Amino acid sequence: MWTSQSMTLLESLTVSAMGLTVVLGVLSMLAIAIVLFSKLLNLGGKKAAPAAPQPAGPQGPTEEEQCAVILSVICEELRADPKDIQIKSIRRL
Repeated sequence: MWTSQSMTLLESLTVSAMGLTVVLGVLSMLAIAIVLFSKLLNLGGKKAAPAAPQPAGPQGPTEEEQCAVILSVICEELRADPKDIQIKSIRRL
């Protein structure tokens, strides 16, 4: 079919369409295979009983830690000494 040294526009579009068709076809087959394998593997797995609730860990940073972080960010941005900055209030935006 393509034995000459160059291709016409129609031939080059045909080759491009065939290549895209092959690539998209293989990708769709892979996606379907992944879905099928995941469903098969989930069917064979045992359903575990719900675990006992874990004891709660630390809830998060304290207000003092949050103030320290905010102060350090402000000092870093302003290139100032923490002793020179006084925080009067902190509001959540």
